[in-house]
Amino acid sequence: MKQLILTALIAVAGVSAANAQAGQCTGCTANTYDYCTTHVTVSLANVLEMHCDNCNDMQVCANTIADWAGGLSLGESTFSIASTKAFDIWSGTIGANLTRVGGGGSIPASLLKEQVTLNNMGVGSSIVSGFSAAPGLSVGQRTGNTTATAGTKIIQNCPASLLTHQAKVKLSTGPIPVGTPNGDYNIDVVYVAIQQ
Repeated sequence: MKQLILTALIAVAGVSAANAQAGQCTGCTANTYDYCTTHVTVSLANVLEMHCDNCNDMQVCANTIADWAGGLSLGESTFSIASTKAFDIWSGTIGANLTRVGGGGSIPASLLKEQVTLNNMGVGSSIVSGFSAAPGLSVGQRTGNTTATAGTKIIQNCPASLLTHQAKVKLSTGPIPVGTPNGDYNIDVVYVAIQQ
């Protein structure tokens, strides 16, 4: 009988202990997830990319009276541009004169004329007045890369696009001043795309 009472007490004590443990977890929430955080910063820069598709050196010889009187067709330059903002295109010479190789003479850079053609510059873009008809207009002198120093604006209001836009510029000269010493005369013409 003692053994039966002892067994009954152990059974009651075991049930009481089990109920006590169950009571401790009542209303507990299990930890079923955890996390950590990574801070992300994306820095966006305004981007403009310009590529010369056909900007080869141009060399033409004025060897007839008609060439001197009527001017020369020098060739064409083609360039492509993609930009994250709207932009304009400027053209300018490096220096005010075409200088004679070896010295001894110069020709005003204003002798150069540009005629512009838009291939796919986007809706809203336009050629600045005077540059669309042959022979075009003279370009200014370029001294920097700002709208005040890039020369003369030739194309305006080109829309932003991640696809490339393309333009073509035909260069020619006006009549060559009589009495200009013979020889080779050089100047660089630079095209600059500037975001608005």
